[in-house]
Amino acid sequence: MPSILMFPHEKIPGWEGPDTLGAKRYHYYPITKFFTVEADTDAMAAAYFVAGEDETYRLNKAALLHAQPMLRWAIFDLDRPGHAAWPNGAEASPEAKAALDAAIAAFNTEDLDDLYNTVSGYTTRAGLRLMWQLADGVPVTHANSLLRQLGGLVWQVTGLEVDEACYQWNRLFRIPRAYRDGRSLQPYSVSECCEEALDWRTMCEANGFTLTDDLDYGGTPAGEQPDIDEVEVDGIDAPNRPEWMKLGEPVPSDEGGSTYRPLRRALVAVASRYEMAEPEPLYALAYASAMATPKRTSDELWKMCVGVAQWQEQVLGRRAAEEAAPPTSDDPEPDIPDEHWERIAEAVRRARLKGLEAKVFGRWKNNERTAPARYDAARVRELVEASAELLASTFNHVRIVHAILLRSGQDPNHLWALAKAAVEKYRRRRERMDRTDAFLEQHPAVLIYNGDRYWLDTTA
Repeated sequence: MPSILMFPHEKIPGWEGPDTLGAKRYHYYPITKFFTVEADTDAMAAAYFVAGEDETYRLNKAALLHAQPMLRWAIFDLDRPGHAAWPNGAEASPEAKAALDAAIAAFNTEDLDDLYNTVSGYTTRAGLRLMWQLADGVPVTHANSLLRQLGGLVWQVTGLEVDEACYQWNRLFRIPRAYRDGRSLQPYSVSECCEEALDWRTMCEANGFTLTDDLDYGGTPAGEQPDIDEVEVDGIDAPNRPEWMKLGEPVPSDEGGSTYRPLRRALVAVASRYEMAEPEPLYALAYASAMATPKRTSDELWKMCVGVAQWQEQVLGRRAAEEAAPPTSDDPEPDIPDEHWERIAEAVRRARLKGLEAKVFGRWKNNERTAPARYDAARVRELVEASAELLASTFNHVRIVHAILLRSGQDPNHLWALAKAAVEKYRRRRERMDRTDAFLEQHPAVLIYNGDRYWLDTTA
């Protein structure tokens, strides 16, 4: 049975990437439950899904630099003029029922029978909502393009204006029986076809739709790409970029045969590693490889670089704001996502920590005290300080380090100072390492042995 992602309300935090705090995963529910459950909150649903996951975050646009969702449902709001409520404020009034039945019946033609046989819908307080399940899902890169063209067809066929906000893949929609203004909504719904999927590829071909990649990453438009001859790559220090990018070789494809996703992931990794919030350096670094790769274009690369740079600018801006002052006592203690604990566990393995130094993070995850009672205060302080350094090298984010250190139960202000000091120390060390890497990339070094000792030879 097809499913749909549901949230308790629209104010839940969205996920933008691995450093997001406070975002939670939510379940998919059978579509029949979507139509029938009477929620005790103003519950919402999303039209996308992430393949292979039983639970998913609410995804913000910036999340597309890290995730590859698919559009499972095409959902459209058809509003009454002026958003006027139905007579007597009743979602299931005779007028509302007649309007929904008429909107669905409008698709009952020979040319549109595929849409008619797969449409579902329900009435809202001031209009209608029509929806189609999309067979196999639509790649998110083409989701907005499909929604815009299908929405235009719905508007044309029904004569009812479609809310253009529905043309965004991550828009939230109120479920039919959400709790609103002190009562559960009681709509009239038509859901007999909700389990039937629309063959959207055939539908697009039949209606002359051309799907394009017009994905919005949440920033400003990309504009015209620069002349590559005017962007110097030699002065850009990014020695730890992929080898294929260094050599200008074609982008390697992933397991699905895509080169788009590996290129985007590489750009995100470079922008994050070197805090690049300008698109030009990213464009220069990746240009040769992108142009050597079939089906990749300079216009597409530039648009991708602009999106990645804008995301990085948002990350840096948010981080600067978060690091300006510690959380107050009125701020709720943030949830630590499972992904963060998994990253910590991997960092512990890499550092080959043993004993209590390795176990302390598991104790914090389970909300246990830092160390057994037999350990004195000095030893506990040592543990917390050492943990702060590991966390700083893992996340490079003061607010995240502080949020995890709070599990130690020590003074929050002291932990904030400790987190800031650890992160600043890590950043200085990483900056020195980057300078060394950049030097060695320009001046290859080898170790030579003269029978007595090793020497670093930088003349090779």
